[in-house]
Amino acid sequence: MPIALDPNRQIPYTLKAERGNDAPTVFHLRPLTARQRGAVEDLVTVTRDGDMEPNIGSQRLARVRAGLTGWARLRTADGTEVEFTASRDGGASDAALDRLDPDTLAELAGAIQEISELGRLAVD
Repeated sequence: MPIALDPNRQIPYTLKAERGNDAPTVFHLRPLTARQRGAVEDLVTVTRDGDMEPNIGSQRLARVRAGLTGWARLRTADGTEVEFTASRDGGASDAALDRLDPDTLAELAGAIQEISELGRLAVD
């Protein structure tokens, strides 16, 4: 029996490297809608051989742009807390995305993909 996903559900997520820390950064994620998943999956390049290769960087950015809705305790190197700025649809703005390093972006994209497929994270 299929289980309906709730695109308004907010799921707290802590990076794997920070789990167990006293005050980790917590990212607030939501599952992608069917339209958002389709748009992400369409980010491919067709090779000369006719094969389709995913545009990994563009797919990651699109997933995080749509699925990241906030954070708590994200800090700069000097300890200043970084404010989350949302886009009009409630996802991450370009300014918010620009604050994430590549490894964090990749892990968040994977977590968003997982909740968009399963409706939960394996760490739930």
